Amino acid sequence: MGIIPNIIAECDSLDFLERMADQSVDLVYLDPPWFTNNEKIQDEFEDYKVFVSKVLTQCIRVLKETGSVFLYTRPDLTPDFSWILRDLLGVSNYVSEYVLPIKSFGLRRHATHETVLHYRKSNNTIVNILYNTSKEAILQLFPKEDYKGRYRYISPFRAAFSFRKFVWHGIHPPENMGWIYSENELDKLYDEGLIEIGHKVLIKRYFESENQLSPIGSIWSDIPSVIKASGEQSVELIERIIKIGSNDEAIVLDPFCGTGPTAVACIRQNRKFILCDNSHDAIVHTRHRIDDFVTANYKTLLPEDIIALDIVWNNYSIGTPDLDSEVMSIITDGESASVEFKVAACWNQNTRNEDVRMVDNVLKTIAAFANTDGGTLLIGVDDNGLIVGLDNDFEIANRQKNNRDGYELYLNDKIKHNLGVEFIRLYTIGFHELNDRVVCKIDVRPSEKPIFFNKNYYCRNGNQTLSLDIAEFYAYITSRNT
Repeated sequence: MGIIPNIIAECDSLDFLERMADQSVDLVYLDPPWFTNNEKIQDEFEDYKVFVSKVLTQCIRVLKETGSVFLYTRPDLTPDFSWILRDLLGVSNYVSEYVLPIKSFGLRRHATHETVLHYRKSNNTIVNILYNTSKEAILQLFPKEDYKGRYRYISPFRAAFSFRKFVWHGIHPPENMGWIYSENELDKLYDEGLIEIGHKVLIKRYFESENQLSPIGSIWSDIPSVIKASGEQSVELIERIIKIGSNDEAIVLDPFCGTGPTAVACIRQNRKFILCDNSHDAIVHTRHRIDDFVTANYKTLLPEDIIALDIVWNNYSIGTPDLDSEVMSIITDGESASVEFKVAACWNQNTRNEDVRMVDNVLKTIAAFANTDGGTLLIGVDDNGLIVGLDNDFEIANRQKNNRDGYELYLNDKIKHNLGVEFIRLYTIGFHELNDRVVCKIDVRPSEKPIFFNKNYYCRNGNQTLSLDIAEFYAYITSRNT
């Protein structure tokens, strides 16, 4: 069962996404929080990329096959985010890169533009063509006006129609050109007053529909990208994005909703929304923003429109499974070929001290799951299924952050440096509170390529992790490929 829109939740984005059902949204728009301190970028950028990759992995999981991902970023981060999206969705699912020229101000004072990356999930993805319907565009393309409306003149001759060389009203087509209409069509246009014959022959073409205008290209200089006062994305920008990538009644997911421009854009464009942010101030601002919008537009909103805005606040478990109960069931069932328990990744309960071998055992298990058929590793649970928690691990893993965030950064760093940066797309980390103790859950997907730890190859055999020598590795790989 999927989450019920409209929802705005105050919570961690990854925790929120992990509770969502597969293929439950039509479009994902995200503007990940950026580092604004140069030293922080240098020190933690790799961890930041791992975090964004995990969020994108979950976003793609909950996205329908007809959906698109739009990622708002700045130019110096665009290559890294493009690489992540290509890795997750494939080069063939790249749609476009929209450039947003900006004026220099605030935190963006050194930037000349920002970017929206657009990737689709499949060949069946909805991509709508939008046209430049601004007043300026219409005036430029249809500069003349009479009682019937705006119009322009076009030539009745084209080189592509050089096969139409007939004489009409005594007029011969120019050399190497022909009439774009047949004689009967020209007669009809003439009778309707749409052909003027003077020193030139011209056809009047009136503006009737937007598809006569130029399609919106990849440089979006006609709308504001950010609001100067707050630095947040403009509602107009998000409206354009959701019109390109979805249809009416679609469900739009924004896992970093900030102060709520996506909510207003969805209301204005008849979409549903699922938003979250871990900032209490941002969620409060979003609530006020929606209230202000409804108040300002209540005369044009129908009663059913206002009823449809029924919003669930701060409740991100509606319509989703109880994941803590699922983890408890895993513990009850015990270890298996796809489930392993580890009491800790840092703290040795026997010696009552920090032990680097503990994290090595964790990495061996993760590599073994990836080399076999995937699996789930629970840290904070002993071999007998006793939940011991992670209090000691939290204290050791990250001296600055003795909490879940610090622990996840520690594990990501160990996995990245020992199993390879490319491994980041193969696992997700989550935390669950069971019997007042925190347990870390790492879900690992099978890898198409062999994963080595300390130059050794590990795999699962029943509920055991085995290390294979060269001959055993060759035999194992051969057997799996036959």
